[in-house]
Amino acid sequence: MIEKTTTKKAAPTVRRALVGITLVGALTLPLAGVASASDGDDRRTPSTETKEREQERASKSEKSGKSEKSEKSKSGKSAATPEGLKASCTEQISKRLAALDKLAARVAGQSTVTPAHQARIGEIIESTRTGLTALQAELDAATTVDELMPLCRRVVTDFRVFALVVPQVNAAVAADAIVAKQATFTTLRAKLVAAIETGGTPETQAELTALLASFDEHVAAVATAADGVADAVLAVTVADYNANPKVLKPSLESLRNARKEAKAAARDAHHILELLSGDEDDDDDDEHEHEGTTTTTTAPVGTTTTTTAP
Repeated sequence: MIEKTTTKKAAPTVRRALVGITLVGALTLPLAGVASASDGDDRRTPSTETKEREQERASKSEKSGKSEKSEKSKSGKSAATPEGLKASCTEQISKRLAALDKLAARVAGQSTVTPAHQARIGEIIESTRTGLTALQAELDAATTVDELMPLCRRVVTDFRVFALVVPQVNAAVAADAIVAKQATFTTLRAKLVAAIETGGTPETQAELTALLASFDEHVAAVATAADGVADAVLAVTVADYNANPKVLKPSLESLRNARKEAKAAARDAHHILELLSGDEDDDDDDEHEHEGTTTTTTAPVGTTTTTTAP
């Protein structure tokens, strides 16, 4: 009969080494809304989904250089008169001005956006707002369909609010947030190292070392993917977009890669914690704890019985 006594590793002790750093908070990146207006909240409600669908339709209309209202006017179902066309185009301008106001408010609430990027975003939003306001004055002065039609097309082609401005600003905000996360990654790594030194065993050391190296690789990849993205997207102009509607695609893809690498780093960190806390062994041992000590008695015939110290 072979008898061994083990003391179960306490998971809370390991996790207390990471106080103030939650893996979700540290490694989740604000990429929701890169392709549409977003306040960074990943939660989706029916109302936000509806707004996103409407905005997506508006973005597609902008990419084709047309608006829904203009299309309806061509079929005679809507703006068949100067008054109706003017009202339709005015509504499109109002929607864009409202979107710019919301975008500016969201950016103002982001502490990780650098001062230089804050200034550039402010310039983009303000120049777009000024241009739309001036265009509204031209619409107000126009009196015929022939005068109004080219002005209405400019609501889309001269500003690209939904197709360019909103996604480029959101991408810059996301990129700056990723860069700012590097300090969090550094803190998290130091705590993981401390936890490994405290709770590692000869049996787990090789795997822990490999996981930490993998964590480092993924974190480095996050930084590489986000590097220069904010400057790149904020340098894109309406003329650039009109010449190449996919001009933002490489930058947006870089941000998606950054999120993928961050998730991989999170998995490595979680796995490290599982090894240190002994969670992976919990299902293998038929143990009952009493004051931290468990005695497991194994019979020669391969059956296992468990006795608990009084």
